[in-house]
Amino acid sequence: MVDSEAVFQARGPVPSSSDVIRTIVTEVEIKKMDTFFDWRVDVQSLWSNGFSLKNLEPEKLAVSFTVLGVGPRSTFGGMISWEHLENLRSQVILLLGTLYAVQNISLAEVGNTHHGIDINGMVYVNTNTHVDIGWALEVLMGLSNYSVDLTSLSINGSKLSLQVFPVSFLVTNRVFDERMMDRSSAEHQHIARDLSETLMHILSKYTSLLQVAIREITGGSLVCHGDAIFHHPAPTSKDVLQTLSLSVGPNDYLDSSSFQVDPFSFTVAGDGLEPPFPNPGFPGYGIAIIVLCTLALIAFPILALLHYSWAWVDLSQPRALSNLKPVAVQCGEAQVVVTVKRDLFGTGRLIQAADLALGSQSCQPTSLDAAEDTVIFDVGLHECGSAVQMTSDSLVYSISLYYHPNLGSNPVVVRTSPAEVPIECHYPRKDNVSSKAIQPTWVPFSSTISAEERLTFSLRLMNEDWSAERTSSRYQLGDAMHIQAEVNVENHVMLRLFIDNCVATLSPDASSSPKHMIIGYNGCLVDGRLEDSSSAFVSPRSKQDSLQFTVDVFRFAGDIKDLFYITCHLKVAAVDQPLGPLNKACSFNKARNSWSPVEGTVDICSCCETKNCGLPEGQPARINSRWRGAGGRFQRDASSMHGDSSVEIAEADVSIGPVILDVQRTPGHHLEDQETIHLMGQGVHEKSLLIMMALTIATALLALASVTFGFLLACKKNRCASA
Repeated sequence: MVDSEAVFQARGPVPSSSDVIRTIVTEVEIKKMDTFFDWRVDVQSLWSNGFSLKNLEPEKLAVSFTVLGVGPRSTFGGMISWEHLENLRSQVILLLGTLYAVQNISLAEVGNTHHGIDINGMVYVNTNTHVDIGWALEVLMGLSNYSVDLTSLSINGSKLSLQVFPVSFLVTNRVFDERMMDRSSAEHQHIARDLSETLMHILSKYTSLLQVAIREITGGSLVCHGDAIFHHPAPTSKDVLQTLSLSVGPNDYLDSSSFQVDPFSFTVAGDGLEPPFPNPGFPGYGIAIIVLCTLALIAFPILALLHYSWAWVDLSQPRALSNLKPVAVQCGEAQVVVTVKRDLFGTGRLIQAADLALGSQSCQPTSLDAAEDTVIFDVGLHECGSAVQMTSDSLVYSISLYYHPNLGSNPVVVRTSPAEVPIECHYPRKDNVSSKAIQPTWVPFSSTISAEERLTFSLRLMNEDWSAERTSSRYQLGDAMHIQAEVNVENHVMLRLFIDNCVATLSPDASSSPKHMIIGYNGCLVDGRLEDSSSAFVSPRSKQDSLQFTVDVFRFAGDIKDLFYITCHLKVAAVDQPLGPLNKACSFNKARNSWSPVEGTVDICSCCETKNCGLPEGQPARINSRWRGAGGRFQRDASSMHGDSSVEIAEADVSIGPVILDVQRTPGHHLEDQETIHLMGQGVHEKSLLIMMALTIATALLALASVTFGFLLACKKNRCASA
C-alpha cells in the first residue's frame, strides 16, 4: 500500500478527488504509465477522500457552440425554440454515447449575437478515465446537421483544428431586400439555406469538406459572404476558387441551381479571378485594318529571322538550410517556442508563413514578426503531435518543423525544396524545474537508447578513420558513410553486439515507403550485394560490444528532398553464445563472389544468399513494431538483462538522420553562372535593338506605301475628272 498527498496551489483550479483518481487511471490504463517502471498500479485500490472507482463523480465537460439560424425572430421572440434545443441535447447524448455513458446534459441559450445564437452547457459523463477531448470534438461534428457552426464548437476550451476559407460572390438574378441582412428573418434563412446546399454540392468533391456557412448578405448588389470549412488535409484556396468558378454554367447559373452569379466575383481567402480584357471593337475605318495587316506582313519575316531559343540553368540555388541558424528554439516548462527566419535558405528569398507547419498535426504559426521577418510557433509541449521519450536521466520531447513550398500559379517549376528540421527538448528527470528556460539539445545525426537503464545502444556517423563522431551529416554521391553501432555494457558480463537489420526511409517512420534495405536477414549486409555498391562490415571487430560498417551514399529515385533516415535493430548476446544464422555479421565479397563473416565459419552466412536465416518463410526482417517515427526518432523497446546470465539477448531500435545529400559543385560553376547571366543580358539587349530597328523600318515602309497609295489614288481621280 502507498499513501501519498497531492498539493495544489489555491490560486488555480483544484481538481476534485474523482478527477485525481480518473487522471491516475488514464495514465495507467490508456497511456501505459506502468511500462516505464517495474511496479504495477492496481487501479481498483485507488482511494481519495472517500472516493474510489466504485463511487466516482461524473466528469464534467463544458460545451459551447453557436447555432447559425433556426427561424425568424418573430416566431420565437428572438430565442431558440425548446424543440430545437431538445433536439441538440439528444444529438449530443447520442454522439458521445457511442463511447461514453452520458449521465446528464444541460444546454441553455446565453446570447443572440450577429453570428447566431450562442449555446453553453455541461455534459456529465460516467467514466473511469478522462474523456478523450479530441475524439469528442470529432464526433460532435455531426451537430453541423443541426445548424451548429463548427468553428465555434468548444469542449473545455479546446476547439477543432479546421481550415476555414472566407468565400464571397455576387448573385445577379435576385433583388436585395434589407430584411436579408437580418440573420433571423425568413428571407435570410431561405436564401442562406439554398446557397449553402448549392455550395456544399459543388465542393463535395473534397472529402475533407465539413460545412458551408452563409454568414452575411449585403446590399447594393446582392453579395453573399460565408465560410467553407474543411478538416485537414484541406485543399488550397486556389483549388476551391477554381472549383467554384468552373461550376458556373451557361447563362451564368451556379451549378444546377436557380442562382445566376458573376463568375468573376468569386473570392476565396482573398484570392480572386482576373476578369478578361474586353474584346476590342471593330475599327471605325478600314484603313486601321490595312495598317495593322501591312505592319504584320512586313515585320513578321524580320522577327522570324531574329527568333531563337534561350535556356539557362540556375546552379546557384542552395540545397540546404542557411548557415546563419534560421531556426531558434526555446524550451519552457510547458511550452516550446520555435522562431523561424523567413530567409530559411539564406538566399534572400523569403518563404511564405503558410508553407510552414509544426509537427505531424501540421500546426500553423501563432504569430508573425514583420520587423524581424520571422515566423513564430508558440505551442504546448504535448501539442502538434509531439512525442515524449523517457531515458535514464531525461524526458525528451521530439517534434519536427516542416516546410512545404506552395506551387502557386505555376505548378511546373519550384524555386525552393521542402525541408524538415527535427527539434528536441531535453528535461532532467531528477532536477527541480524552475521558470528559467531550458535550452534545447539538437541531436540530428545520431540516436542513443537505453535498455531498462542498464544497456545503452547507440548508432553514430563516424569520420573516415573511425576516431571520432562525424560533425556533419552532409554527403555527396560517391562518398561512403562510416556507421558505428555500439552498446555500453557498464557492469554486465562480456556481450557481443549484432545488427539484425537496417532500412533507409524518407521519413523517421521506419515502416513508411519507399524504403531501402541495407542490412537484413539477421546480419546480412545486402546493400553490398548490389552491383554498384562496396558496402561492408569492418573486419575484425575493434571490440565485441561494437560493430562498424560502411555504406556507399545513395538517394531515392524521384526524391526531391535529398535526405533520408536509417533505422537499425540492434541486439546483444553473451560472448559464449555460439555464432549462427541468427547471430552473425556477413558482408558480400565481390572478388570471391561469396559471403564472408566478421567472425565464425563461412557456413553461417550461407542463408544470406537464400534469404532464409531462420525466419518463417516469407516473413521479412523486422524493424520493431513499437518503433514510432512521428515526432521522434525512437521509442524504447529493449529487454533488460538485470545482470542475469540466463537472459541471453537484449535488443532495441535506433536511428540516425536526416542524412542530407549535397549536389556536387565545382569552383568554376559560380563564374560560369555569372558569365551566362552577362551573356544572356547582352543577348537580350542586342535582340531588343534589332526588334526596334525592324519596327522602325516597317513603320517607314508603311508610311511610304501609304503616301504612294494616296498619290496614285489622287492621280486617278484627276484623270477621271479631266475625262
